[in-house]
Amino acid sequence: MPMRKLPQLGKLASDVAAINEAREKATVDFIDEAKLKKDEKYAGDLIEKSLEELPKTDELLGRRIAKMFEFEEPCGKKQNDWCVGEVVAVKSLRTQTVHVEWDKQYLRPGEPTVQEEKLLRSKYNKSSSGGWIVLDEEDHDEADETNIFSHVEAM
Repeated sequence: MPMRKLPQLGKLASDVAAINEAREKATVDFIDEAKLKKDEKYAGDLIEKSLEELPKTDELLGRRIAKMFEFEEPCGKKQNDWCVGEVVAVKSLRTQTVHVEWDKQYLRPGEPTVQEEKLLRSKYNKSSSGGWIVLDEEDHDEADETNIFSHVEAM
């Protein structure tokens, strides 16, 4: 069945046309302002991220770090969790390998307290398995450890 073009009933009132035009302009202005704010925030995030300087491996000696490990629960579910310890030796600057003395509360029965860990540059300040951060002295002194990791980049 062929479609017929129906005639328009009446004419668009001038005040309705002005309202539609103002609404369209406001929408365009709103979108432009949102894009500008987004660009400013993105630039600010990049500047802040560049200020977070990756520490050199040899500067970690004697510092406390936290590293995220993947653990398997008895039910078989895998869970990521932070472990905290102190860097007691630097094994290799080239491979960024250090020896960490883990706090006893993070060790399972029979595990040695000092373990060799590779601290990948790509995992610095990441909250994924293998991610690591350097803890400040005031982080260690706080009783509530949930706030220690609040500045870590989420994945």
